Amino acid sequence: EGLEAIVALPGVAVQDKLRLLVHAAFPSTEAVEREVRLQSEVFSFAKDEPAARAAVVASYRRFRDACAALLEEGAKEGLTTTTDREWAYLFIHALIDGLTFQLAVQPELDLAGLRVRLERVILALAEGAADPRPGERGGDCVASEPVPGSAPD
Repeated sequence: EGLEAIVALPGVAVQDKLRLLVHAAFPSTEAVEREVRLQSEVFSFAKDEPAARAAVVASYRRFRDACAALLEEGAKEGLTTTTDREWAYLFIHALIDGLTFQLAVQPELDLAGLRVRLERVILALAEGAADPRPGERGGDCVASEPVPGSAPD
């Protein structure tokens, strides 16, 4: 996919890749609106179709792996990065998904301003802004015990 290809670009600094990723995720208000409509249809179909659900889950996992690779690359470039990479990915992806929806329902939002702020928040998450403070219980991103009422992947 396009986002994974950006992460794999050779010779491009991590912060430049982040900027490219944000622009790819939010190319225009119209493109975001189309993407939200498509995602809504896919999710609606996938809820009753195990193969479609598996494809959606696989897509999210590929993006998670791309985020993990980007965080690892950032650490190699000397950037401060979180050790809770699963949590960072989860928050970054949720932030992108949520802002995509917000832009679709509020097309008057300033897209350029959204991109700048999103880059800053993603960098803060990547640097550990959501990490537990000393003495706080952090916990793993994925529960070690099954959650009652949840379906396995």
